Amino acid sequence: MARTGLRDIVEDLDIAADVTGLGSLFHIHFTAGKVRSARDAEDANQRATLILHERLLNHGIHFYAGRLGFLSGVHGGDDIGYTLNSIRAVIEELQAEGLLTKNQ
Repeated sequence: MARTGLRDIVEDLDIAADVTGLGSLFHIHFTAGKVRSARDAEDANQRATLILHERLLNHGIHFYAGRLGFLSGVHGGDDIGYTLNSIRAVIEELQAEGLLTKNQ
């Protein structure tokens, strides 16, 4: 559900990004291409990812090791909705500041 919501945000906001993850793990990479390897992930816009995660702290959201998001059994729909709304708000800020590129 989190990955689907992130993909919807990326599509709605028309930004160059790829969402990856497995099971309850999720990550958003600001890149024009698909992330298929660790190298692809590292070549993504790390500055934008760092700023996203720093600003999400103001919303009470922490990504493990500053990179990876994950859900546990106690996270319900309200938690996921809040997280996705917060991510959308911060991504919109990053767009307005010119830190993200449009999808091509």
